[in-house]
Amino acid sequence: MLVLFGSNLGSSESFAREVAQRCEFGGFDVELADLDSYAGKLPDKGAVAIACASYNGMPPDNAAKFVDWLDLLDPAAGSLEGVSYCVLGCGNSDWAATFQDVPRKIDAALEANGAKRIVPTQELDARGDIDSQFHAWLDALLPQVGEAFGLDLEAEANTVAEPLYNVEITNSVTANQVADQFGARDVEVLRIRELKNLDAPDPRSSNISK
Repeated sequence: MLVLFGSNLGSSESFAREVAQRCEFGGFDVELADLDSYAGKLPDKGAVAIACASYNGMPPDNAAKFVDWLDLLDPAAGSLEGVSYCVLGCGNSDWAATFQDVPRKIDAALEANGAKRIVPTQELDARGDIDSQFHAWLDALLPQVGEAFGLDLEAEANTVAEPLYNVEITNSVTANQVADQFGARDVEVLRIRELKNLDAPDPRSSNISK
């Protein structure tokens, strides 16, 4: 699972990091990067999850090269065939004229150039409860990815793996290297003598043996 983000203020990157974490917990080999890092080199194996925002209809600083690259592709060439993807758009519908412009552009360009959308595109709206919107989408993400690739993720998650290590309990005592460095040695306590007045009301150390 390759998780890419386009973000200036951090929200889309934060969502992408949570997607990456959820996928890693789900057993995927995950890589997280900004969109510009993968301009011109989207993988045709595994899945690509993209989280991106718009800023007055313009791409984030770390997604501009990626969007420019998509603009130069020739849909007739089908150069993105084999790419499996999903898009998480981040925006605020108060900015109606440019709401979700860049995520929609990325989604349309990927599809037009032969990539396969494996999870329906989600458009988060900060005008509402964006966290609930995101987590509802995230909870459904892995089952949909599993279905797209023919993976039974639930069965794999319940598979008990063989233990990596065997533990043997012994009676030996590990040497204390710090103590040995200063010449410290074990001692035996022969007697504990209470120096407080045990006849005083509620003596603090009254449970110490004499």
